[in-house]
Amino acid sequence: MDRATVYVKQSKMSEMGAEQFIKQILETATWRDNCNVLDVGCGPGNVTHDYILPILPIRANSIVAIDKKANLVDYANEHYGKKSKIQFKTVDIVKDVQTLDEYVNHFDHIFSFYCLQSIREQETALRNIFKILKPGGDFYFSCDAQTNLYEGCEYLLGTPEWEPVLRDYKETMSPFHDSESPAQDLEELLTKIGFQSVYVTMERQEFLIPMEDLPEFVVVQTPFDIPPEFEEKFGQACVDTARTLKLNRFVDGQECCYLQLQLLFGHQRKPIASAQKPVF
Repeated sequence: MDRATVYVKQSKMSEMGAEQFIKQILETATWRDNCNVLDVGCGPGNVTHDYILPILPIRANSIVAIDKKANLVDYANEHYGKKSKIQFKTVDIVKDVQTLDEYVNHFDHIFSFYCLQSIREQETALRNIFKILKPGGDFYFSCDAQTNLYEGCEYLLGTPEWEPVLRDYKETMSPFHDSESPAQDLEELLTKIGFQSVYVTMERQEFLIPMEDLPEFVVVQTPFDIPPEFEEKFGQACVDTARTLKLNRFVDGQECCYLQLQLLFGHQRKPIASAQKPVF
C-alpha cells in the first residue's frame, strides 16, 4: 500500500474539518505583509496546498510545512512543492530541537490541523511552537480530543491475534482522551506555556465512512503504525469489529461506519512581551 496516496484518498474528513475551520479563521484573521507561515503536521500536503495556501496574502514571504514522516513529505514535495512556494520538510516538532532553534521567533502564523492528538509529548510540542512563533503571532489548531475509533482498538486488543500489534496503541491516543474537560485542560496548558488564549472550543462531529473504504481509512488514519504485512488483514478486522460493536449504519442502502469525534479548535497568540522572556 502506498500510504501517502491512500492518505490523500481517505482524507475527506480532514479536508472537511479544515474547510470548516478556515472559514472560522477568516472571520478574525489579520494577515501580515511579508509573513512567514508554518503548517505543523502537514501529512501529504493536500490540506496545506488546497486550504491554507489560498487564504494567505500573495506577499507571504515563506510558507513551510513540516511532518515527521519522510514518505508523506516526499509525496508533498512531488505533488505540491513543485507547483507552489511551499517548502515541505521532514521535521519532528517534538524531537528536532536543532532545526527548530533555527526558527526562534520566526513565524507570523502557525497552523496545525489534525496533528496534535497523536503527540503524547503535548507540552513539549506546544512549547516548541511557542518558541518559533513570532511575538504577536497567531497559532491556529484543530485536533481530536476524543473519538470512538478507539473502541475498536480496545476490542481487538482483547484478541490473541491483535494484542501483539495493538498492545501499545494507547501511547498514541490524544492526551485529552480521558479528560472530563478537554478544552479547559488544553487551554490551561497553553496559558501555562505563555500563550494568550483567544479561544479554545470543542465541538462534537459525526462522520459516516463507507464500509468499503474503512480498511484503507483505518490503516492510514490511525496514529500508530500497522506493519505492512498486516495492513490488509487489519483493515478487514476493523470492518468486522465495527459490525460487532454495532457501529455500522445503512444510508440509502450503503453500509457505513459511524465515527464520532470531539474536536478541539483553537486560536492562540504569543504576547509581544514574550520577545524578552525565555520560553523554557
